Amino acid sequence: MKEINIIGMGMSEKTLTAEASELINDADILIGAKRLIDELA
Repeated sequence: MKEINIIGMGMSEKTLTAEASELINDADILIGAKRLIDELA
């Protein structure tokens, strides 16, 4: 079974914890505001 993680990004990528950043990098799918998703690209 796949795991679902819900991560609050705060104001920008700079405020992410190391654990949150790792989960985002390993994710198959990201859902969120375009401006925040674009920061991760």
